[in-house]
Amino acid sequence: MKIQRPTIHCCAGAIAPQKLWLLGYAAGAVAMAAWLRTKAGNWGVVLGLMLGVIAVHFGVHFLLWFSEMAWRGRPPMPDCRRGRCGGDDYFIERQNGQKTYLCRCRFRYRRKGLSLIEITPEGKELPFLRWRPFRGWFPDFKL
Repeated sequence: MKIQRPTIHCCAGAIAPQKLWLLGYAAGAVAMAAWLRTKAGNWGVVLGLMLGVIAVHFGVHFLLWFSEMAWRGRPPMPDCRRGRCGGDDYFIERQNGQKTYLCRCRFRYRRKGLSLIEITPEGKELPFLRWRPFRGWFPDFKL
């Protein structure tokens, strides 16, 4: 008798986060249903199950958004000057011990704190964008 080994798929471990999400939704729905049952009776259970899932969904997304905007060490790279290159389309070059970001459109940028500086072909630095927490990238008019 031949022993058949189980096949290993590339996404074999992907079920654990899905179970956590499902558990979170269920816990939120049950908690909301139990609370609304004391307020509205049996209809509170039905309404609480629906509102609990919605509350957990938007609550988790709000917390993820808040943590990304508030505590992320560096914001993601913005679109380039032409608007064709996104945050993942930059290449990092080292020039004189500093990081220079090169987009696919061949524009060069350098970060200084929360500002993004454009480097012209002549080597002159021009202010381009500034990161503002909770709001995103905005034009920077001063250096």
